[in-house]
Amino acid sequence: MATMAATLLQGGSTSWGAELGDAHVVDGLLVARDPAGRVRAGSALRGARLRIKDGRGRPALVRIDDVRRDPLLPASSLLYYELSRYDPKSGRWRAFCSPGPDGTTLAVALERRAELRFSCTSGAAGKCVRIGYRPWASGPDGRSLRPYHEACVRMLRADYCGDGTPHTRPGTRIAWIDRAGLIAEWHERARSDLRIEAVWGPEGAVCVDRVRHEDLSSRDNLVARCPRLAQRSPCDEELLRHHDDALLVNRS
Repeated sequence: MATMAATLLQGGSTSWGAELGDAHVVDGLLVARDPAGRVRAGSALRGARLRIKDGRGRPALVRIDDVRRDPLLPASSLLYYELSRYDPKSGRWRAFCSPGPDGTTLAVALERRAELRFSCTSGAAGKCVRIGYRPWASGPDGRSLRPYHEACVRMLRADYCGDGTPHTRPGTRIAWIDRAGLIAEWHERARSDLRIEAVWGPEGAVCVDRVRHEDLSSRDNLVARCPRLAQRSPCDEELLRHHDDALLVNRS
């Protein structure tokens, strides 16, 4: 469930034959200026080539092959990017994103700490945007969804300690509800087939009732690494009403 992400280098070259200027993200939309100073966004960025650093900090050349809406959410205004990465060894362009569960290889543009990032929808950050936790938006209660986005990423990765260490496997089934009201009720199958796992906030788990995969980390080992998780009860949806950091609760 690793997130494929890249940081855009200001001044990266493009297919327009000059330096990319004033590149930034506005509500998930990548915006830049062409050599004539005209603002480019959306479909006008097709074919642009960007010098970036990938998730490991390595330089790479990325091409925007397509800009389109989510095929599963055609009514959504959010645009996604089909990207290719140049392989200097073979001289070929290869897909930047690995396919997600639905087969799509799209990426969303995000901005964090003044850095532009492409996060694939096959990774946790891209999935959380696609679910509806858009860090630039507000929820039904009027509050920012950025903390929910961060909590969602922690939850999908089973990053209990909030230190970037995942404890899950691809294809693991989970369900959740949130405090904001985007997902307010459990599905019947979630209540009958799954058990409470943890309550989540932006910094990781607020509490853990049980770990997702015992063979990846037992609860005792987890508490040894993160003593704050020793408190076990109550660890359920009631915390969404009483704990300021409790934003999501999941079953697995």
